[in-house]
Amino acid sequence: MYYFIGGDTSEVCWWLGATKVEGNFQWNLFGVQFDLKYQLSDWDYDKPDNFGGKEDKLQTCRIRDANGVYYAWNDNTDNARAYYICERVMLPNL
Repeated sequence: MYYFIGGDTSEVCWWLGATKVEGNFQWNLFGVQFDLKYQLSDWDYDKPDNFGGKEDKLQTCRIRDANGVYYAWNDNTDNARAYYICERVMLPNL
């Protein structure tokens, strides 16, 4: 089971660990590059937009609009504030 931890604000974001390399967002997993442009994506409308020419990090955001709440990817800068996603083994209560 997975849990997202964050506040109840209209938008909360988490870093996903991908970085822009030569214009495309990629994950580097054990030395293997995964290009997100062709293999996997969940970008929000009009994203990535590289606003200000400096957005080269990938995050996922919980966004609230008139239709409700949804999750989508966003590109952002190194200085943007966001949570981290970590995996942890949950031990049973003894």
